[in-house]
Amino acid sequence: MAGASGARLRLSHNSFDHALIGVADLDLAADYLKRAEVPFERGTQGLAIDPASACGAVLKLVP
Repeated sequence: MAGASGARLRLSHNSFDHALIGVADLDLAADYLKRAEVPFERGTQGLAIDPASACGAVLKLVP
């Protein structure tokens, strides 16, 4: 799935009111978020973003 055109980034809320992005290639996801100018933090279980920063948008990986 990682690197595939249009691969979806799955957003889910955890107990800290952040969204975890689950995707096989975290480097690719981090690169996408940087290009989209979405602030994020990288942890051992994925990438955390502030839900308000995403503005409810559906994020997709694009090459």
